[in-house]
Amino acid sequence: MRKAMVVAALLLSCRGGAPAGGGELRRYTVRGEIVQLPSADRPGSDLMVRHEAIDDFVDGTGQIVGMDSMVMPFRVDPAVSLQGLAVGDPIALRFAMDWEKPSLRVESVERLPPGTALRFGPARRPPAKPPRP
Repeated sequence: MRKAMVVAALLLSCRGGAPAGGGELRRYTVRGEIVQLPSADRPGSDLMVRHEAIDDFVDGTGQIVGMDSMVMPFRVDPAVSLQGLAVGDPIALRFAMDWEKPSLRVESVERLPPGTALRFGPARRPPAKPPRP
């Protein structure tokens, strides 16, 4: 239930509407900083990351809509180790987005060197297509 709510919130933040269905599994690698680690006291809790913009993010209809920088919860695959990571660490994470299930899951996390410069801001969206005559 919570996973579906996160995906719905993601859709609303990226597109301003509800999922329209369709799509395929897509993978993205994004850099960011850890805001909160999953709680050992709460199994299934999420990794909270403030991530850089994802310019090529595709919504459930297959449209490239981009995703602005934001603090966002990520469900981490059980095979992914977060050992040695701490709040404030700069990271690169790879996640898979599947609009058909729906699901969003972290497949890998890599700590970046301390002091890595991160850029937070709006996504660069593709230019609008001219209307058909």
